[in-house]
Amino acid sequence: MAAALVQSVEIVTGSVTTTGGVLNSVAAGNFLAVQIGIFNAATQSEPVSTPDSNGNSWNTTTASAELGNMVEFISYAMNVAAGNTTVTVDQNGDAFYSTGSFAEFSGVFTAAALDQQTSNSGTSTTRTTGTTGATAQDEELVLTCMLSDSASNPVGIDVPPTTGYSNLGIEQNGASFYAGATDYKVVSAAGTQAADYGTIASSNWVAKIATFKAVATGTQNAFAWVRA
Repeated sequence: MAAALVQSVEIVTGSVTTTGGVLNSVAAGNFLAVQIGIFNAATQSEPVSTPDSNGNSWNTTTASAELGNMVEFISYAMNVAAGNTTVTVDQNGDAFYSTGSFAEFSGVFTAAALDQQTSNSGTSTTRTTGTTGATAQDEELVLTCMLSDSASNPVGIDVPPTTGYSNLGIEQNGASFYAGATDYKVVSAAGTQAADYGTIASSNWVAKIATFKAVATGTQNAFAWVRA
């Protein structure tokens, strides 16, 4: 069973101290992910806590992307409980702007799912996540996200980045000074992974990418045949 998107919602806010999203009828055992960029005019504070209403255990990938007052990160929960699920993102009480997504996927490992990850940042006309190490197996879920301050409005982020990705959330002109996007793809061959968000007006930016191991296609059918 290859990894697959079940549902997602965007997380885009103005100046707030908490934000989040709601996914209804989440299936037991599935995988949840928050991909989000935080723009804070006062401070940069990381990690950001990510609790949810169903008591799931959340992890934040290491090597978050950070530059100036921007941070980009991916949090995830494996083997989650069933039911409507509200996730809350906060930055230790500081006010922030955000753009991101909250998504449910099926077919991802229920333990030790995180495989490869990297992050990148800069001040330039090109925005790329950097390139991960080679994935440990053929079938994996790849999550990416990027946040930019807004040198031009709208910024003009490529949607989706790089062939093969699908967009989960996009903000081209948040409060007239920031923009960001979140995307995913499912790969079926081992290799390095990266995302390129296009060439646009020069600005500060941060980007993050992570890969997660997926259950191999046909595994469930094979188990059913053995039991029969």
